[in-house]
Amino acid sequence: MGHWYNQNTGRLVRELPSSKKGVMVLIDRITIAHARKHGLLYSPSFITKTRNKCAYENAKIMNGIRMAHQTPAEQGETEDDWMNRVLEIVQNEASLAMSQGTQWHSVLAKYLDGECRQIFDPIMEKAAVEIGEKVKDAVVEEEFANGKLGFGGTIDWYTEKTIGDHKTTNLSKSWKPKYLDGVKLAFYAMGKGLHDHKMVNDYIDRQTGEVRWIVWGEESRWKETTKWNPVTLKRAALLMYEECVIANNYDPRSDDEEEND
Repeated sequence: MGHWYNQNTGRLVRELPSSKKGVMVLIDRITIAHARKHGLLYSPSFITKTRNKCAYENAKIMNGIRMAHQTPAEQGETEDDWMNRVLEIVQNEASLAMSQGTQWHSVLAKYLDGECRQIFDPIMEKAAVEIGEKVKDAVVEEEFANGKLGFGGTIDWYTEKTIGDHKTTNLSKSWKPKYLDGVKLAFYAMGKGLHDHKMVNDYIDRQTGEVRWIVWGEESRWKETTKWNPVTLKRAALLMYEECVIANNYDPRSDDEEEND
């Protein structure tokens, strides 16, 4: 449901030793039980999904229903075989979206860091060039862990005055910014101590490379951006954290003073 961070190293936990000798628990298999045992810190994605678990589950169900409508049974196919085929399609679609998101983040990080300026995919290149023109001298893909606040994260990019997060999506006519994306940015800003930075999401259309910029707290065609300003988003983030602690019966916060706090 989300990733975990080591408050001693400040890094994302990619694996842990399991109870079986010589066997490791990989990143996507780490649970709240492992976190309690090893004193790991929450990630913003885990916190927000805990708060909105029903919404995430409903989205999965709706996606399954949509795919079932789009996938008629084949001649001679039993109901069980049809349902298994639909399930496999849904799972593959989700896996592909996750893989594409990871690939986009990797390409954009290397481009902004100057490590790789040659992109062979024209759609990715279009987005990378636009983002690169607006985001100068950025720190990219930086991991942090704030023991006092009890969470860690990986910041896509930040500059002297702005902190930002990439989001790949489908920029359809009905699209609008999601306040939870702003909440995640609030976690990053608080955790890293970037309290006065502008908070920006760059939403990228996976099919066209179009980039839509959302500055939380500034006016736009979407009322969400003014309603959810940085102060409000940070308040929401702290409330969600408390709910997460209660729901999971686990509070990893330390009493040590943190440099970023």
